[in-house]
Amino acid sequence: MGLFSKLLGSNKAIQSVSNAIDKSILTDEERAELKVEVWKAAHPFKIAQRFFMLIVTLPYMTAWTINIILALKGIDNALLDNILTGRVGDVFLAMAIFYFGGGTLNTLTNFKK
Repeated sequence: MGLFSKLLGSNKAIQSVSNAIDKSILTDEERAELKVEVWKAAHPFKIAQRFFMLIVTLPYMTAWTINIILALKGIDNALLDNILTGRVGDVFLAMAIFYFGGGTLNTLTNFKK
């Protein structure tokens, strides 16, 4: 280690490189512990996702209900229909994919194993 000490400056630098290499190689137990830590860290974001989806879903579904009622009564609802099937529908679809996509992707990934 004398040569490496002279090249890198000190034993402390060698030790930090050694620790970094050791941390980069995970055992199955360490990988499982890391996964649990990531899930715990993501928990507040899951709550925010649910709240956000609830805030958006209720008005969107109410608008669709009104649209259907207007269509059944024969009232012209072209404007509301264009709004719901246009940009608002695209935004809602993107948010639904954001909310449901992660869990679905995780389920499919675990299903293949």
